[in-house]
Amino acid sequence: MSASFTIRKLLFVGDGVENSWLNFEAGLNIVYGGSNAGKSFTLRALDFMLGSDRLRLPKQGAFYHTAFLWINLPDGSPVTLQRAVKGGSFKLY
Repeated sequence: MSASFTIRKLLFVGDGVENSWLNFEAGLNIVYGGSNAGKSFTLRALDFMLGSDRLRLPKQGAFYHTAFLWINLPDGSPVTLQRAVKGGSFKLY
């Protein structure tokens, strides 16, 4: 059994906007793109969904209100974390 968890998907939802998500595969994942493509925001969003206090959304993300993070626990069990982008507590599914 591995002593680590695996990140599977990061999703943002909002009213009147398309969902925005990023899927992750097992192993090494590389996030790349041009300037202002969202690379740094992706890192901050993962940090936020793993427990940091707040998340500053870029202008394009102003209409998103909820974030979800799908992970597999070290024993392989899948769980989903839900959190308001304004911060606060998590819901665990």
